[in-house]
Amino acid sequence: MLRELASADPGRLEWFGDLAMNDDKIGDVLVTNGDLAGASQVYQESLSIKKVLAANEPERADLQRDLTISYDEIARLARAAGQLDDAQAAFEEGLIIRLALAVKAPDDAQRQRDVSVSHDTISDLKRERGDAVGALAAYRKGLGIVERLLSRDPDNTELKRDLSVGNTKIGSALKDQEDWPAALAAYQQALAQARQLADGDPGNTEWQRDLSVSLEKVAGVLAIQGDRKGALKLYLDSFVIVDRLAKLDPANLDWQRDLSITLSEIGMLKVKQRDIKGARQAFQDSLDIRQQLAQSDPDNATWQRDLVVAMIDYSQVAKNPKAVLSEALEMTLELDRSGRLAPRYKFMIKFLRDRLARVK
Repeated sequence: MLRELASADPGRLEWFGDLAMNDDKIGDVLVTNGDLAGASQVYQESLSIKKVLAANEPERADLQRDLTISYDEIARLARAAGQLDDAQAAFEEGLIIRLALAVKAPDDAQRQRDVSVSHDTISDLKRERGDAVGALAAYRKGLGIVERLLSRDPDNTELKRDLSVGNTKIGSALKDQEDWPAALAAYQQALAQARQLADGDPGNTEWQRDLSVSLEKVAGVLAIQGDRKGALKLYLDSFVIVDRLAKLDPANLDWQRDLSITLSEIGMLKVKQRDIKGARQAFQDSLDIRQQLAQSDPDNATWQRDLVVAMIDYSQVAKNPKAVLSEALEMTLELDRSGRLAPRYKFMIKFLRDRLARVK
């Protein structure tokens, strides 16, 4: 209906704005359902419309901000598809606009927060490219903005969540550098902040998911440090949350992926405890989910890589580990050939070849 209205009267620019807004909403649903190609198409249409609107009224800050949202959406899709250069270009386009808006209104909390979000997303890409040092510096820059905003508005729950997420990201960059004590401290700080939000509103699924992520981040470092019992307890606590969310909305593929990750971690700890039966069940359940995700969208490089990892995990308890690892290697090589294997994961090729060489 909006397309018909806009085509009939091209001078009514507000109708084009409505059309872009609807594209964004449709794109969000398509992403949640795993249709990245469909989402990309509608996001690109939205961006094209927003560019025209912003160029027509360059003094309007709201139209400039709308542009940054589209750049972020397109960048996230490119990242999921393994197109890191395209993702970085789009994220940086958004950052340029946000920095300009922030300079014009230094007391505008939303504009300052938008800049911190851009720093975080670009830092995520730096981590994926293997630049943990650069990522850590950018994460801290983003977190500094959030801390300043929160000092002025201490009851703002959105900023409190940003603080928890920021500490989690810093912990991950420190983990990349194998600075385990510092990583654990950052993760524990994030967990305390996430728990406070989740306890305050048990019905908020986003905050519940944040809590499960924080529990698993702490658990991961505990496992590395040898505290397997403590790690397993936290993973099982997280499992209660992610299993409930996955059952609450089976169509939410991000939540299904969360569940597969938790099951994988539980399986790894059960292997170390020599609970082979329990490990096999956890790995099989995780593998089943990741096979469904990978089949639902073959263009999603993240889900394809997740499937490879699940196969590596399952090979530890498989009756024919060589067949499982061979298939995983072929999938990884195909991702590499198609340019969808990020530098951070290139090691998987050698890892799989070495593992295969040791299997009888």
